[in-house]
Amino acid sequence: MTIKTSYTYKYPRPMATADALIFREAGKELEVLLIKRGHFPFKGKWALPGGYMDMDERLIKTAERELFEETGVHGIPLTFFRMYETPGRDPRGRTITGIYFGVAKPDNYELRSRDDAADAAWCRIDNLPELSFDHKLIIHDALTWYQKKIQNGKSIIIGPGDALIVVDVQNDFCPGGALAVSDGDKVVSPLNTVMSLFDNIFMTRDWHPHNHCSFSTTPEYIDGSWPFHCVADTDGASFHPDLIVPKRAVISGKAFLAEKEEYSDFDQTGRFRKALLERGIDRVFIGGLATDYCIKFTTLDALKEGFCAIVLTDAVRGVDIPPGNAQKAINNMLEAGACLASTGELIRL
Repeated sequence: MTIKTSYTYKYPRPMATADALIFREAGKELEVLLIKRGHFPFKGKWALPGGYMDMDERLIKTAERELFEETGVHGIPLTFFRMYETPGRDPRGRTITGIYFGVAKPDNYELRSRDDAADAAWCRIDNLPELSFDHKLIIHDALTWYQKKIQNGKSIIIGPGDALIVVDVQNDFCPGGALAVSDGDKVVSPLNTVMSLFDNIFMTRDWHPHNHCSFSTTPEYIDGSWPFHCVADTDGASFHPDLIVPKRAVISGKAFLAEKEEYSDFDQTGRFRKALLERGIDRVFIGGLATDYCIKFTTLDALKEGFCAIVLTDAVRGVDIPPGNAQKAINNMLEAGACLASTGELIRL
C-alpha cells in the first residue's frame, strides 16, 4: 500500500525513526548488536540499527526492516521499549525515536552490514565502542530494565498493541474428531496459559455448511478433499471443551459459504483487518490448528496486511500429510517474515 497525499503545513515538524535494540547472552557475557555508521552524522562511529519510518508502514515494521537492511538479522520478535524525544538528540533535526527491544538466541547469527551501515557486530555491554546520538543512554536504560524485569527465559513482553489469535481449536480437529490432527488437543494447555497476558483475543473457527466445496466422501486429506468436518452448529464445530473462551474474546467463523474455501479469517471484505486496527493492534501471536493450513495462511495474510506475526510453536500442530508438510509450512512462514516463539517466552509486565 502506498499513501499519496499533499503536505500543506508550513511550520516545522519532527521526524519519526525506529531503532532495534537487540541483546544476546553469550555464555556469561551480555552483548548488544551495533552497526558502524557509514554516513553523516557520526560517520565511523557505532549505533543501534535503525532509521526513518516510511509513510506506509507502522513503526515496529520500521524497526524490523532497518534491522534486516543494516545487519541481515531477522526473525527476532521485537517489543516496544520506550520513546526518546529530547530536542537536540539528532543533529539532522527534531527526531522522535521508538526503541524496539528483542533478545536473540545464542546462535551464531550471520551478520551482513548493508544499506548505510559500514559494519555490524555483537559488542560486549561492558566494553562498548564510542556510540552515536544518545545510544549510550538508551542501552543503559534498557540494560537496567532488562536486569530487573526479564528473567527465567521470558523475553517477549506483551502489551496493549498485541493480540492473540486462536485458530480453529475445534472438536473435529482434535483426537476423536472427523479430521483429527495428531496431538491436536495438546495446543489447549499452552494457549490457556497465555490467555491472561492479552487484552485482545480473537478466536476463529471453521463454520461450514453441510455441502461445503471441500467435503468428499473419499477424502484424500489434501487441499480441496477433506472429510465432512466442523459443520455449523454441530458438536464437531464447537471449541475443545478444555479451551478457555474469555468473555472479551472476539469469535468469528470462516468458510461458511458452500462454494468458498477459507484457511484464514483475513477474507476479502477486510473485516478481520479492520477489527485489529480498530483496537490498535500492531503484532499478532498465532496458535491453534493446523500448522500447514489455517495457521500458515492466517500468518501469511497477517504479514501481507502489515502486521508483525509470531507463531507460537508449542501451541500449533499440523495435519502433516505428506510427512514434512508441517515443517514446510513453518519454513514458508519464516521466509515471509514471521517469527517463532514459545508460550513460555511471553511475559506481561
